[in-house]
Amino acid sequence: MFKIKICGVRQAKDIEAVHAAGADAIGLNFFPPSVRYVDPDASSTLELAKLAQAAGIRVIGLFVNAPAGDVARVCDRLALDAAQFHGDEKLEELCELKRQLQIPLIRAIK
Repeated sequence: MFKIKICGVRQAKDIEAVHAAGADAIGLNFFPPSVRYVDPDASSTLELAKLAQAAGIRVIGLFVNAPAGDVARVCDRLALDAAQFHGDEKLEELCELKRQLQIPLIRAIK
């Protein structure tokens, strides 16, 4: 999967810094209340994902209690390498999503 992930990436210069630091993954935050939020539907977010992937950096999406359909759509649109969950998602929901997406899912434990 990855060894070092830098979260809260919002700009192209962040990707350059992640690459220079030797990290192999970035986290894109899709939780609107967060100050590090990026709009998953914005063209700038798609460009961030493509830039990271072109540099060999994995792209991980961070979600909090997002509907499964929204998660699947964002994962597909941005070709995410994994999805990370920080909410109260139920195990059954995540298992179904895992079957749908065929990418690794990461569950944060509070």
